[in-house]
Amino acid sequence: ATTEIYTLSLHDALRSQQFYQAVDNVINFAKTSTKKRRKSKQPIDDLLQTLIQKNEKTGSELTEKEIIGNIITLVLAGHETSTSTLSNMFYYLAKYPTIQARLQKEVDSFLPNESSVPDYETLHKMNYLTAVVKETLRMHPPVVLIARELKKGIKLDECTLPKNSIVLIPTYSIHRDADIWEEPLTFNPD
Repeated sequence: ATTEIYTLSLHDALRSQQFYQAVDNVINFAKTSTKKRRKSKQPIDDLLQTLIQKNEKTGSELTEKEIIGNIITLVLAGHETSTSTLSNMFYYLAKYPTIQARLQKEVDSFLPNESSVPDYETLHKMNYLTAVVKETLRMHPPVVLIARELKKGIKLDECTLPKNSIVLIPTYSIHRDADIWEEPLTFNPD
């Protein structure tokens, strides 16, 4: 059998009918799942349920459009950020054997044999794993700059930002700010 390899530029991929069909499939799945979940009497503890349920502080719910937007963002952007975070974390574990050994000890204490599979609760009990992941995200945030449009004007100290202003949050710079972090360029999960 002959295997054919097709190479598309990003521009070509974005224009391809298959891409649009895949996005339509995700949208239809999100719409159908959201409707079923809202009618269901038994909620399932997963991300979709979290998006559907009311915000405890405001009592408001996300609209169908907002839920679909979140799901598309996770599907289209989520895999790259996870991959880069894991790659960076493994780099630091290889670079710092004492951190790796401490993390291995914690993992072994919660998962005593190779066939053990962690559940959600077990993962949350692994405090050092959480610290290693968070420090990796601090050193290499998957999103280096966040832009938000203000829905209403606000005043910060002596500066007034009018409604519809675009605010940029430089996460990469914040995570390396010596005024915030004692040794901002040092990988230190503790």
